[in-house]
Amino acid sequence: LHDGRSYGCTTEDEFANNYLRAAGAWMLQYAVLLSLDPETVIWKSMFCASGTLLAYAPAKEENLDISKEHVVISIGLFAALGLAGAHGKLNAWIPVVIYMQGVAMWLSPDRTSVAYTGKEVPSDLGRCVGRLEGAQLITSGTYLASLAAGKTPKTAMGLAAAFAAVHCARTLYDEEQIGYCKLPVAVFAVFFSGVAFAALA
Repeated sequence: LHDGRSYGCTTEDEFANNYLRAAGAWMLQYAVLLSLDPETVIWKSMFCASGTLLAYAPAKEENLDISKEHVVISIGLFAALGLAGAHGKLNAWIPVVIYMQGVAMWLSPDRTSVAYTGKEVPSDLGRCVGRLEGAQLITSGTYLASLAAGKTPKTAMGLAAAFAAVHCARTLYDEEQIGYCKLPVAVFAVFFSGVAFAALA
């Protein structure tokens, strides 16, 4: 996963670096969700979440000197929920609720960081990247919620893209705070707006 240097993230900012890797892992996870059968993706998303945590969380906890117990529990819980779904015993809205925990990260990265790690976010860059990780979870959660509500995969993807556009617009404010180039974020905002329009029109 990208170490963040091209986004202005330096190796000295361990918090931002590690949360950017986490955000990248959830981006890849969403790409996997889009590739799965819409009829089974909701319960399979639990296996995706478990695998995503396993891919980045142990190194993140180690680098930031954070307790690993809650990550181990989450990995096991998500895998168990995936198995329940495979046997038709998982309510479709449970994965949605789990992914939508990203709302807390997106709205208040400081409080969420303290709740999950016991540590405050040390920088504006860290807050921006922490919010990005939350946004990736919300994007996946929006896609899954739309499918759970009976929407078509096209509409579900459009609604997820619409949120991604909103996040990009919000990020432009963060870019102003941390002083980095706004152009890439603006391009993504236009791109996701176009995807949402094409899918929902």
